[in-house]
Amino acid sequence: MVAMKGNKNYKLFNRVLALFLILGVGPTLLLTIVFNLPLDFQIREYRMIMGLLLILSTVSTLCLAGLITRLLKYPLNQLLHAQRQVRHGNLSFRLPEEENEELQRLFDGFNKMAEGIAEATQQKQSFAEQQSFTKLASKVIHDLRSPLSTLKVAYDFCNSQVSSNPKCAKCAELTKISLKRLEDIAEELLTERKILSSPSTIFLHETIDELLLELALQEKYPSLTIQKSYHNVPLQISAEKNDLKRAFTNIITNAVEAMHGNGNLTIATTIDNNSIRIDIKDTGPGMTPEILEKVLQGGFTYGKANGNGIGMTVVRDVVEKYKGLLKVTSVVKMGTTFHISLPPANPISN
Repeated sequence: MVAMKGNKNYKLFNRVLALFLILGVGPTLLLTIVFNLPLDFQIREYRMIMGLLLILSTVSTLCLAGLITRLLKYPLNQLLHAQRQVRHGNLSFRLPEEENEELQRLFDGFNKMAEGIAEATQQKQSFAEQQSFTKLASKVIHDLRSPLSTLKVAYDFCNSQVSSNPKCAKCAELTKISLKRLEDIAEELLTERKILSSPSTIFLHETIDELLLELALQEKYPSLTIQKSYHNVPLQISAEKNDLKRAFTNIITNAVEAMHGNGNLTIATTIDNNSIRIDIKDTGPGMTPEILEKVLQGGFTYGKANGNGIGMTVVRDVVEKYKGLLKVTSVVKMGTTFHISLPPANPISN
């Protein structure tokens, strides 16, 4: 955004120059003509001509003063306007290009200063966000320690009863898996691996199987049917395993809860245009296009009494983090399908 065009300064200068030429050359020509007239006419008209010249001189002086004032005020007004813009938070404001070298150097100096302020402000915001994240991570880890200790006691007890009570085997295995996931999350928060670490190569099918095993061990959904249709060769993705687990867990949990634990959950993997595609399909109630659009935006929950809509935000962030694509199709009374495409860790062939 600019307040005035860059060449307005030169239009004003041209006006000053033209006025100077007119008022300077004009009276000279007039006097030359008068002095070439007969002597008696010169004497008779001398007073009138001098009075006219005095008036012209006064007018020209005032005009020149006004034009020069405007000429000098232009860069000051531009700088004041820019300063107000920056002060009110418009850190992207820049002064226009100028043909005049001196003005351009002045404006370039201001623009560089504005860029420095914008960069410093961004760094300050990033630092504040990082501090907030560190404080939150420390609090979460501190709060997790107590329930983790309790779960470890429960796991040790269930594991000790396996030989005498076979039913404890599933409970012990489920507790072990849950403990491992919580410990991984706590470690990730503590070391900030989400920011600092490099993704590793993981086996997609193995990761999904771990989640499905955890779901099966809960024995909460005896009427749920899970179908897997994996690609005929193991598929590898370069990502952090916990990131993918969080994304898939949110989708699978939402699907199971939408079906109230009674229906078919299908998970399929395939190769599509040199990308790994994961389809997670349920036979739940489905959603209208209007509701689906709100769900995909995040922060909106549908069909869950205690939902907060954060799960979809997690899914979208994970897919975007690994340069993938997310697409969702839903038909009312037929179900919903999540289509996720992710780049493979290594070149693959169909």
